[in-house]
Amino acid sequence: MASDNPGAPLPAAILFAPMMGIFGAMADWADASLRCFEQPSSGRPGSHQSNPVAADLLLPMGQAMMIAGNRSLSYWLGLVQIIESHQMTLVQAMSVDAIDGRMGRSERLAVTDRLRGLLREVGDLAAREARILQSEFSALDENLAQSLQQREQSSSYHRRWRAKV
Repeated sequence: MASDNPGAPLPAAILFAPMMGIFGAMADWADASLRCFEQPSSGRPGSHQSNPVAADLLLPMGQAMMIAGNRSLSYWLGLVQIIESHQMTLVQAMSVDAIDGRMGRSERLAVTDRLRGLLREVGDLAAREARILQSEFSALDENLAQSLQQREQSSSYHRRWRAKV
């Protein structure tokens, strides 16, 4: 699919631009977090290095961002595959005959049915990716809750009795 404008971006570049923005934001966040932990601790109570819970939260946040990036990539790749498999239908729907109304009724119905199939596939893909994303976030949430609960239980136990000598 050649463009008349040689400086115009490729369709794939247009489709992947939002995803690349997400990955850029993730990289910026990771870089800022790394710089924060590489600096010597100032001893302030609010600094990350004096608060082990803050350090424990950075790993799950990074995992959440990786899950989101992975699911985003999976969705965009699935969307490209669906559009690729329905490319001929899209060309027929945007043809001069379809726009001018010269396409016969049976042809219009056939193209409409294929377009509806395309929309169903896109909807199914979105629903499937949303279920997977929710499942992965739920597992991460459960792991985070368990690790924080274990930390609180181990640090809250204090021996309140003395052994007899």
